[in-house]
Amino acid sequence: MFVISLILLQGAAWSASIALADYDCDASRGDYEKLELTGADGFQISGVVKPVNTSRKGSDWLPAAGALFQPESGRGGVGVQFWQNSRKTLTFGFRRLSPDPDTPVPLGTLPADQPISFALALDSPRRLMFRVNGKAFALPGVKVDAKRPVLMCSGGHFRFESLSVSTLTQSPSADVGKPTG
Repeated sequence: MFVISLILLQGAAWSASIALADYDCDASRGDYEKLELTGADGFQISGVVKPVNTSRKGSDWLPAAGALFQPESGRGGVGVQFWQNSRKTLTFGFRRLSPDPDTPVPLGTLPADQPISFALALDSPRRLMFRVNGKAFALPGVKVDAKRPVLMCSGGHFRFESLSVSTLTQSPSADVGKPTG
């Protein structure tokens, strides 16, 4: 189980975590599903995502799952996403969704049949940070205008488990820079 108390940035203080119900995100019929959460500046969500069915039968959508922050309009967003590029691997990375073509930034690959622990945080200066299977990434220069946390999937069936949320109670003192590990 991934514990929310793992601090993404040194010096950040997060409130006690609140457990959420598991989310069964089934978009295997070729559609897009999302679960919107209530959030604000200084918000963190963590959990485990498990691929259930990513066969892509009957879907034009690439099997993908992720945790994003979206603007109030619900169009666009920024966050961490996992997308299937072969039967055996998922690529993970930073993803900026917009009404125009988005630009994913791949950061690594993972086995497609394994659970993936993740945490996504938006600190009070609205900088995006995330952790995938214990490896932390902070994105310099990425200020996020969106603040609605969303779990999503498309073109496949994924299950989000051990979900929890917390809010930032003290700003981090660490400099946001290159990926950390």
